[in-house]
Amino acid sequence: MLNRPLLPALLAYAGGILTGHFSAHHQFIGPVSTLFAFLPLVFVFAVSIPFFSRRLKIRLLFALFFGAGVLLDVHEHQASRLSALAEAGEEVMIRGTVIEPVTMTDDFSRILLRPDGVSRQGEEIAPSGNLLVQVYNHSRLFFPGDTLLLRARLRPFRNFENPGRYDYEQAMMIKGIVCAASVSDGRGVVPLGKGSLGSIGGVVESLRGFLRNFIKQELYPRQAAVFRALILGETQDVDHELRDLFTKTGLGHILAVSGLHVGMIALAVFFCIRRVISRSYRLALRLDVQKIAALVTCAVVAGYAVLAGFQVSSQRAMVMVLAYLFSIVLGREKEIWSTFSLAALAVLAIDPHSIFSLSFHLSFGAVLGLLLLASPVQVAIGKVVQRLGGGMEASALIRYIVGAAAATFAATLFLAPLIAFYFHRISIVSLPANLMVLPILGIWILPLGLLSAVTAMVSTPLASLFLLAGSWGLDIVLMIMEFWGNFSLAEVWVIRPNLLEMAIFYGILICLLQLKRGNRAKICLALLVAVFAGDVLYWVKKTQFNSHMKVTFLDVGAGHAALVQFPGRKRMLIDGGGSVREDFDIGRMVVAPSLLALKIKRVDYLVLSHPESDHMNGLPFIASHFKPREFWHNGDRVETGPYRKLMETLRNRGVVERLPLNLKEPVEIGNVRVELLHPETGGDRSGSMKFNDRSMVLRITHGRNSFLFPGDLEKEGESAVISRKGASLRSDVLLVPHHGSRSSCSEQFLDMVNPALCVISARETIPARMPHPDTLRRVERRGCRVFRTDRVGAISVTSKGDKLEVTTFR
Repeated sequence: MLNRPLLPALLAYAGGILTGHFSAHHQFIGPVSTLFAFLPLVFVFAVSIPFFSRRLKIRLLFALFFGAGVLLDVHEHQASRLSALAEAGEEVMIRGTVIEPVTMTDDFSRILLRPDGVSRQGEEIAPSGNLLVQVYNHSRLFFPGDTLLLRARLRPFRNFENPGRYDYEQAMMIKGIVCAASVSDGRGVVPLGKGSLGSIGGVVESLRGFLRNFIKQELYPRQAAVFRALILGETQDVDHELRDLFTKTGLGHILAVSGLHVGMIALAVFFCIRRVISRSYRLALRLDVQKIAALVTCAVVAGYAVLAGFQVSSQRAMVMVLAYLFSIVLGREKEIWSTFSLAALAVLAIDPHSIFSLSFHLSFGAVLGLLLLASPVQVAIGKVVQRLGGGMEASALIRYIVGAAAATFAATLFLAPLIAFYFHRISIVSLPANLMVLPILGIWILPLGLLSAVTAMVSTPLASLFLLAGSWGLDIVLMIMEFWGNFSLAEVWVIRPNLLEMAIFYGILICLLQLKRGNRAKICLALLVAVFAGDVLYWVKKTQFNSHMKVTFLDVGAGHAALVQFPGRKRMLIDGGGSVREDFDIGRMVVAPSLLALKIKRVDYLVLSHPESDHMNGLPFIASHFKPREFWHNGDRVETGPYRKLMETLRNRGVVERLPLNLKEPVEIGNVRVELLHPETGGDRSGSMKFNDRSMVLRITHGRNSFLFPGDLEKEGESAVISRKGASLRSDVLLVPHHGSRSSCSEQFLDMVNPALCVISARETIPARMPHPDTLRRVERRGCRVFRTDRVGAISVTSKGDKLEVTTFR
């Protein structure tokens, strides 16, 4: 290990970053105290160097790397003034410069803005970081470099705090975006002309703007969207259908300029330069061909990263490839692990928080998979080919296919837990799709795309010819993707592994690779298999044979979704949350990950209290992927896309539809009683009520404990259900109706329910409307314990028959 000190140095540095992040997050230490703790260590090390042995010096050096990781991470946690204003929902005047192409939809535009000046009520505020501005109504198209003046309300980024959640707040922090800002009317955004992107940035953006327009003019929209992603690193025009096709076939990594793209370009340039120099006998004798080719390739790689916008993924890919190229220049190309460690150290030195990013995990995970698994997999495949005989193993084509298959399989297998952890699905067709597409991408599409970009400034007809030829290759790729994507089992949604399960997987993998080296690996493998078996038994008992009932009120923002886990294996989802934004499917992005993190792949009963977007729009995805048997709803119908999609999905899957007329009698599920209290069954009395007042009201009873789910009832609906059911409303746990609005949860209703615990599913807004302060006061006056999803995230209430236990996500 000491002969290759970069690997332990990387581990020490990464450990320091994790320690600093945890400490800063829990406010154990601050930047100043960390600095004062670190400086004496540096001083002692510098003074004592002559007196230490080599081994001790290296260990102290590792300690310095650890300290540097702590210090740099804590430095990243310095608060921004804009973040504080966003927490208070302040309205400010912003003058800023657009720094990347604007995303346009039918409903709004999304602008990444570098604030050059911010003021609040005449007070100038020093800006730091970037802003993500969303402009609603009359939004207009702006271009990178445009300076804008606008009045906007700042708001912080918020996670959906549920099991299996995606850390959106941290992802934005890694991108350098401190908060969001919203503009209600795009006519209030005033363009001030062109701003400054810096001397180099301005030149680069001029070139990128020219290429952006050139690609759009020369190609069809679908082709142009993919070429912009491949060459310029811009995915704004890739629609959801096309993006989903890439993901389904295991080719989603192609859309982000990453190590794959940069590596392909580097490989092509390196071998071309080496071939050109080698054709000259004199140059080949006088020059070190390998090193010259590596140096020239370095320049091309850096140029490609800049052309691709020098985004986080392209920066990381550039660093990784440059590290390897420099190892060739230094004659250390065989030191693969040292090169890997140097690349990771360089990436983490540039941005310590990269260690928490998805792209870092996938990029370096893929490389780790190649380093650990590609060679043994290739040997195993080679033996199979050799047994087939006929001298096939000598064929160059067969050797290429074997090598490509081994590399693809190694990376896919090693990344499988990470893919399941982040994306909750695995592409079954990933291996054949990658084997067919990547050669076309590396030999045909990318080289011609970059040739087109290089020649566009000199000869537009020639550049058009290169781009057209590249588009033919892209058409073939899209046909291949559609072929594999049309298989019914092209991808499967999988339960989300936790960190322990991922550690077990990688531990077993490493032990299998080390089996021939001694008994320790066999003992370790046996222990890991035993731990894995225990983990499986634990989850089988918890999800299939649990004796308690558990209700989890999910954090779905300003909507509602509650998961009921009955004793045994039956589950019910009451509402699915939803967003009015068509580009955000809360069922797919929030509810489904939560279910999969809880190891749930089937929801037996879907309940829709009433067909309003914040209760309904998440259900179509759940209906299509979680195999429901029954669908309960109040019978109201609306003419919206999500409603039509939901009903079509349920019909196509043969799900039994149950209306209030079919739910006159209580339903027994296990030893749990489910009653429909509202609307009236069989009558038309509820038809004259408002939309919200026709919400289904369910009462679920387990032992002595009862839960009441009143949907979005307002005062009229509350009065109706009180007049008919009266004391039957009595419940221990109340989901506060209509997210705690002022028009709901009347004193009379609270008297009749008399809850001990109130749950409010809402997203706090500025000014406060839901939950409304008046409603909060009414509930709190009764001494009721109040839990809010916007404060504590998902709220789980477990009924053990005679008592309740409450746990929250945070």
